[in-house]
Amino acid sequence: MKLLKLLLTFLVTINSYAINVELVARADEYGSFNLPETSFISNSTIQNSSSGAISFNFATLYNEEVRMGLWIQNVLHPNGKTLYLAQSGNYISDPSLNDRGDITFVVYNEFDFIGLFLYDFKSDSLTKVMAPDSSTLISIANPRINNNQDILFRAGYKSGEKAVVIYKSGELQTIVSDKNSEISYLFNASFIDGDNIALKVREGSSLSDSSPDSLRVYKGENSFERVNYDNDYSEESTFSDFNNSLGSHFSSKYMAFIAKMKSGKRVLVRQLGNRYEIIATEGEGGIKTLEYFAPAINSKGFIAFRAINSTNKRGIFFYDGFVIREVLSEGNLVQTDASTAVIHAAKGPCFGGGLSLNSANEIVIQARIYTKYKEKALGTAVLKISL
Repeated sequence: MKLLKLLLTFLVTINSYAINVELVARADEYGSFNLPETSFISNSTIQNSSSGAISFNFATLYNEEVRMGLWIQNVLHPNGKTLYLAQSGNYISDPSLNDRGDITFVVYNEFDFIGLFLYDFKSDSLTKVMAPDSSTLISIANPRINNNQDILFRAGYKSGEKAVVIYKSGELQTIVSDKNSEISYLFNASFIDGDNIALKVREGSSLSDSSPDSLRVYKGENSFERVNYDNDYSEESTFSDFNNSLGSHFSSKYMAFIAKMKSGKRVLVRQLGNRYEIIATEGEGGIKTLEYFAPAINSKGFIAFRAINSTNKRGIFFYDGFVIREVLSEGNLVQTDASTAVIHAAKGPCFGGGLSLNSANEIVIQARIYTKYKEKALGTAVLKISL
């Protein structure tokens, strides 16, 4: 592996600049916007596509029952709509979108998965493409879709086996399984550069944190390149630990991740092939703490990520290949359907879930908001930041 030593590293600064922030939807106990009247958004990661489609899961009160729904907005539904409403006691995963705005998500409960769903944008139709049957597959987690409508997910089997699987043209293809004697755990996987697959793997036979971790890119069944690794794997490594989730995308050759260096400092890293560069370091350049949510990366290699700034405020940051900028933070004012609002939370973090970034440099997030002078809570806003 080679560390990219760029002179620009020493010129990176963090500052605010003019951006456009648009309200997409607002969930509130009384009087939501573009959502059912009584709606709630908790830890959802808002997702978007290069075509501008947006989707996320939420909860609502329906016939006096709390039920989860899947919401979409696209050119066919400019004000948004509830695409799917789950039965009481069922849950909906975060969705995944491709460039056209096709969407996949899984519905599940405490005992089994209910179904794997595919929304086809061209036909504006929703189909259950997989359902529980007599097979040994009992769980589906973290579904991801690419432009071929291939669906990637982490599968669980009755035997206890965990595997990374692709559903393609009605068939399941196992990419890698923890039945492999050299693997103790497989973390969530995502597409990278088309139909290749990126994920963190715990190697060896033990789940202990002292076991080696590697970052791998699979190009087919059990065919992979180990593009990075920690110093439990090799003392030559710069890193002692990687966060569990990587930022990668089918439209990008890059990946991004949060790692801890042997010095103890946590850093944001961008990787291309087996080369990496450190983009941001905790305690430097106005960033106090990198939050544990996976960074988002687009086809240009630009990165959006969550961090706490040097004034202890949570913020949304954007790296354009040259400079890191804080584009939205706790305490900023935003325009909503109700009034001018401030990003604020009386308790807990003001931002929830992860974030997404498309090729048009649009970031989508969720934020808790109050009236301008913090007299009244206005619920949770889904915001689109255009750069």
